[in-house]
Amino acid sequence: LKEASAYEGMLHGAQHGIIEFINAMRKANPELLSAVDSCHRGIFSYAVLHRKQNVFQLIHCLHGRKEIFRSRIDTFGNNLLHLAAQLGPSSDRDTRSGAALQMQREIQWFKAVEKVVHPKFKEAKNGD
Repeated sequence: LKEASAYEGMLHGAQHGIIEFINAMRKANPELLSAVDSCHRGIFSYAVLHRKQNVFQLIHCLHGRKEIFRSRIDTFGNNLLHLAAQLGPSSDRDTRSGAALQMQREIQWFKAVEKVVHPKFKEAKNGD
């Protein structure tokens, strides 16, 4: 699967919010949800970083394996909540007018991720 770039495709799909592709690949091989990049960031990390709510909501469908994804840490010590706290992509911010609305959306996103992340990671520190 690595040689066929299936893992890379899953990460790219998560980054761009291509939920149809991710669902089709997941149905073909559920192990593809475990795809990670060189920094140990998976599809849910990409979804959080790039504010792709439709991809992030897939985590609710993973009954037995949800815990693995909720508690994943990248090579910098970041969990999903650290990634949610980073400023979203400029393309996402440009679609909202006014700083107050942008800030409100960022806070809403953080709170949505906070509900999903494992409780022990709410106070966790990263490398920074």
